[in-house]
Amino acid sequence: LLSHGVKKIFVKCIDEDGSLQNVFGNRESDSSEEIPINERFALAKEITQIEGNLPVSYVPVEGDYVIAVRNDKKKKIRLLEELGAGGEGSAYKTNAEGFVAKIYKPEKITRLRHEKLKLMLTKDIDCEGVCFPTALVLNQRKEFVGYLMKAASGRDLGKSVFMPMLLKKYFPRWNKIDTVKLCVTILQKLKYLHDRNVILGDINPYNILVVSPTEVYFVDTDSYQVEGFICPVGMPLFTAPELQKKTYGLRTLGNENFAVATLLFMIMHPGKPPYAMQDGEGIIENIIKGDFSYPFRALK
Repeated sequence: LLSHGVKKIFVKCIDEDGSLQNVFGNRESDSSEEIPINERFALAKEITQIEGNLPVSYVPVEGDYVIAVRNDKKKKIRLLEELGAGGEGSAYKTNAEGFVAKIYKPEKITRLRHEKLKLMLTKDIDCEGVCFPTALVLNQRKEFVGYLMKAASGRDLGKSVFMPMLLKKYFPRWNKIDTVKLCVTILQKLKYLHDRNVILGDINPYNILVVSPTEVYFVDTDSYQVEGFICPVGMPLFTAPELQKKTYGLRTLGNENFAVATLLFMIMHPGKPPYAMQDGEGIIENIIKGDFSYPFRALK
């Protein structure tokens, strides 16, 4: 995958009888055909383009009440303590147990984002640990300001598993079996999303939170690619060679598989980028050239 171009990912396990079995069943069939239409997004050939911002008179803050809306059902909820802030906005704990609200900054409240979230809410996406939007959030004047999602917990991969010293600090009893279990847990969630034609796009260690090898949370899901609504950002380290130094457009599962393989490599070799090598060129140039120091060689 990392050294020979785009290939499918197969995950196998050894059962109690010592036989090698597919973790995810028969990958030769098109599993997306088995997904109900109410859970599966359509495949798009063109990027959805919607310009302009939505007018908003005020952005709610800690202590304010907002309105959660889905399928014409409305619920008044309160923003409690601020959990964190980023470039797009802030996340708040709410009085709706187990749910968090993401409130955007005024300049991030766009027509494109609003339409994308409305589309995301048309499908029944329900995977344990995937914090997919569950409702739009409006201010008291019924203006769109954000969305509601299930709460997450844990430490992000980038500041735990990817750093050997922090891995030992936060997960002192982990061994290689635990890291393999973590990989399988992440792959199960990715398969759930991919089967429903959801592409993450921006796969990076800071959007995956880890509690244990079997309890993992995906956050910042509003950036995922659904239909013609692309994910416009990404980390070069996790970007496939054919997309390097280009503006991100519609991604394919092939593009995504490179990022997935890189992520798995860095979990199994904590924090070590697969294309970083001593006396080599920069990581991006190595990716473009396919200059990989760990090629697969079949045993004779």
